[in-house]
Amino acid sequence: MPEALRVPALVLLVALGGYFGLCFHHALGKNPSGFSKAHPYLLWFGGWQMFTTRDRTHNVMEAHALADGAWISVDLATLFPARWESGPRYARRVFRDSPSRMRVLAWSTCRRMEASPELPDPAVLLFEDVSWRKRLGTVDQAPQDAQRRKLLMWDCGEKISRPKGVRI
Repeated sequence: MPEALRVPALVLLVALGGYFGLCFHHALGKNPSGFSKAHPYLLWFGGWQMFTTRDRTHNVMEAHALADGAWISVDLATLFPARWESGPRYARRVFRDSPSRMRVLAWSTCRRMEASPELPDPAVLLFEDVSWRKRLGTVDQAPQDAQRRKLLMWDCGEKISRPKGVRI
């Protein structure tokens, strides 16, 4: 390397190391700084997730139906089998946090349960988000101290306008 480029190259490497250190702190730190909260897109490149998630919790969506006066658990994986290896789309946080998507899921769940001869006709559906902390270094990740958050309570008699599109 030419003598004139050594100092600028060293400065660039130190600056790049500092940038990735800041991004690491933003992505994995428990208490992000005010700067990282105010400028999340400035730190996006260094905190980009490729194969692993940065989420410190496990999240599962559970569905329950009120049918014949009793609450029963609904197996969403049976009603909506996944077509992709990444799992069902309703399992993603973006889906769970969208009220319009959750209403379509609830409406579809009611219709599929009504169409199934072995399942009872539901009157009300309850969707909950169950989350618990991941435990590093352990294989067993069974729910422990799980927290429940109500996502949607849906009356199966309600009607919605379904999304239009092309069926693939």
